[in-house]
Amino acid sequence: RLDAPSVSPRSIRCPQSTYARPPLCRSLKTTDNRGRLGDLWAVLVPSPSWAVVASSYGTAQAKAGPPSHPRATTVTPSMRCAWLLACCALAAVCAPLCTTAIAGGAASPRVAVVPLPNDLYGPAIGTWCRPTNPEITEAGLQYGPLGCMLLQRLEASPYFEPDPEKADYFLIPGGGMYKGRATMLRLFAYLRAEWPYWNRTVAQGTARHLLVVTFDSGAGEAFDWPRREDDIPEDINPLSATRNVVYLQHNGMRDVVEGLPMCANCLQPGKDIMIPTSQAVCGPLCGYSIEELRATSPWKMQGAELESALTHKRKHTLFFGGSVPDKTPDDYTGRGGLYLAHAGRDGFHIPSNHGSHHEHVDFAKIMRDAEFCYSPLGSHGGDTDRYVAAILFACVPVLINTSHMSVRIPHSLPLEEVLPWETFSTVVNTDGVPLLHEQLECLMPSVPSMRRALSSVWPRMLWSSLYGSYLGERMGADASTGSGGGDAFDTLMEVLARRIPYGYQTSPEVMAQLLHPSSDWPCTSSRSTVQHVSAASRRQLSVR
Repeated sequence: RLDAPSVSPRSIRCPQSTYARPPLCRSLKTTDNRGRLGDLWAVLVPSPSWAVVASSYGTAQAKAGPPSHPRATTVTPSMRCAWLLACCALAAVCAPLCTTAIAGGAASPRVAVVPLPNDLYGPAIGTWCRPTNPEITEAGLQYGPLGCMLLQRLEASPYFEPDPEKADYFLIPGGGMYKGRATMLRLFAYLRAEWPYWNRTVAQGTARHLLVVTFDSGAGEAFDWPRREDDIPEDINPLSATRNVVYLQHNGMRDVVEGLPMCANCLQPGKDIMIPTSQAVCGPLCGYSIEELRATSPWKMQGAELESALTHKRKHTLFFGGSVPDKTPDDYTGRGGLYLAHAGRDGFHIPSNHGSHHEHVDFAKIMRDAEFCYSPLGSHGGDTDRYVAAILFACVPVLINTSHMSVRIPHSLPLEEVLPWETFSTVVNTDGVPLLHEQLECLMPSVPSMRRALSSVWPRMLWSSLYGSYLGERMGADASTGSGGGDAFDTLMEVLARRIPYGYQTSPEVMAQLLHPSSDWPCTSSRSTVQHVSAASRRQLSVR
């Protein structure tokens, strides 16, 4: 037991993930995630110095007893003064780099929930977001809108902060249920009038309020597709670069670009976060049942059986089973160009699912037998969601990097501030789709290593701690301790935690990668040369 007086301990706490901590934070070793400053306080009072030293390394070492050296038995006033100055210096240096909280507070990032009155929730939202009996499917999976399920998950997690004064972020509940400009304006008018932390963050110029907008076209659809001349306050306008809200959405189109009078989706990289599609829409169960997934996915395998499934050559080079309403090379979704250039190509399985003809497709079986799975935008520009299903069958996803309309529109990828997508997927520009077969041929030698990288990614694509386990992955409190870093919820928390040391913004290094992604992608048609990827050039699955 540390011989220290009874004090009100405070805590110095760094971001949970080791790789997100500055070096100084990594040097602080604590006995739990609160990092009690009460232990450190022991150096300021008369006490055996062995306990003082031991306290900085955790109470477990303190139990071993004092060292035998006779000079390590007392603490002089001058030593206490020196230690006090050292503690002050430590706090001054660590404060801007690490988050601070009262002992017993939430883990980093600390997220508070904005209290909203019933008239803003509405009867439907109140029922969905506070269900007394969540619907349970036969497979043991819960069902509900992501915004509401996320609220429940947050409140049961160590990231929940009941005191908004200590919060890093603020979740606006009911996300995905608010739709229409009038509704959105009413919601944020309430925040300006009744929630002081909104005005505080606006004055600070930070984006710390989170709102889920799970519509096909994200924030743009929530605001009825805003135009530049529309009278929408700058602090919430999806078109505004200075807005103070972070939109969490499924669609990654970054269509806030010069030359366009409006935005349909409005995602801003480094501010908004593209999140994986949840079970409430197509997501992980798109075209097949949970039973088919569990019977077919290689992620249910282990050992030599799994290694064989990840390395053997598959029947199809590429699979795409979606509709193609616009069969033109100018189709900005990437569907028309694929159909015109590759339908009928040897190795490309592209069923004719358009118009009045719909060919039956066994999605689970074909994705298990395909090397690559195409995941373009929705048939009318909605969010892409086929990458989730592809990853669950260890089929390397092919996503759209840039759409070509009157201007180039780049795309974000889910949780891209954490996940190195170039190690387990590939991208193509819509005007480069005719050359996609050459790109995939170039990548074929790297497919086994890309599949192995997927082994640590697939749990991050699932909201398992919200909806339930799909393939036996760990959930909740145990998820973040497993390989891969937990589920989509845990990975979202990682993204938010990494922004804190940079003033709640994406770090300059990561931002540069988000704005110029093509330089990271091997074999893409957007590069001047097509070359095979050596093992040395491919990063292992890790943080950026």
